[in-house]
Amino acid sequence: MPEPAAAGVIRRVALVTGGARRLGAALARSLAARGYDLLVHHGASAAEAQTLAEELMAAHGGRVAIVQADLQD
Repeated sequence: MPEPAAAGVIRRVALVTGGARRLGAALARSLAARGYDLLVHHGASAAEAQTLAEELMAAHGGRVAIVQADLQD
């Protein structure tokens, strides 16, 4: 994982809900390519989320965290 940002440097962070698959994964890829650190949410797609996180860190070097949560009402 990359070193923390230097003092005074603001890092952009995005939360992508449903980020493990389809449209959410495409959005996560786009944001990572633009330099965002990501929090990728999934409901029940842990394997896909892990694969995506590894892909994004290898390709873009940013930080990616994964969170599982049921966001249904």
